[in-house]
Amino acid sequence: MLPHVERWLRDPIIAENALHFSSLSFTNAGRDVLVAFLSDATQSTPLRTKAVEQLKQTMAGIDLLVSACADAQFVNMLDDLLDLDSRKYLAAERVKLRHRNGDELWNELIDGLSPGYWLPVSGTILPANVEAQQAEHRRRYAQASLDCLRLLSKHPNLTSQSEWRKWFESESPDVVALDDLLRLMLDHPEMIESTAILRRILPHHHGRIPENGIPLYRQMVQSDNVTMQYWACNALLTFTDSADATNVAINLIDLSNPNDSVSTHSGEIYMLQRRFAVNFFRDTDAWRKWASAAHLTSPGLTD
Repeated sequence: MLPHVERWLRDPIIAENALHFSSLSFTNAGRDVLVAFLSDATQSTPLRTKAVEQLKQTMAGIDLLVSACADAQFVNMLDDLLDLDSRKYLAAERVKLRHRNGDELWNELIDGLSPGYWLPVSGTILPANVEAQQAEHRRRYAQASLDCLRLLSKHPNLTSQSEWRKWFESESPDVVALDDLLRLMLDHPEMIESTAILRRILPHHHGRIPENGIPLYRQMVQSDNVTMQYWACNALLTFTDSADATNVAINLIDLSNPNDSVSTHSGEIYMLQRRFAVNFFRDTDAWRKWASAAHLTSPGLTD
């Protein structure tokens, strides 16, 4: 996809839309394109500023900008573009991103212990069967939150929300590393019930997969749990140059159940389209023929 995006960035009519493509923020080559774009004084100031916004959404993007700021000419240009001290700005943005798997995660899990965490809007009257389904969903979510807290903190005896809040305020637990979350999912697939954990399985705020995370994603791809396979394929196809997960993603298209809203654009199809800029919709025979011709097939994933 990236060669197409680079071409679109040269067109001032569509450049703003092109800046939103994930291949720019989530790949090394894409981030290099963003830095080159914001350094080009012939581009408009709003678009160059937008490129900075895209880069600061990920740790990898901030690292690249900080590295580029070692050059005095670059840092002066960035200071003028943002109208502030860019190095202090980037340091503050890094702190914000660290909170994603730190205080934000711990607070989200503790908040999830409340039985009213997923209550509908006040005054809403629900059919009895829907109300019962939501009550069961809240129960499962609260249990998953409790299980996650116990496993991550290694405090298996704490139970109530007040106990966990007191523990959090006194212990100030550190950021939870991505590989720890992945191991948690591998060892306890039932943690998929926790939205707080599931939303962090894709390393969006990292902008890349740390080296120690790639073998874990590859284990997840080989899991019998199709939900785990889906998220691992998504991560590997989005954040690495490897195409080894292509076959598994195509197999998942066969397993997905089409409905009116996703009959042609399921998540499995979208992740392949976004990565390779091709789309055969639900024709998995066509997908497999294309993958074979493009030499994207592989005998299997290994650690």
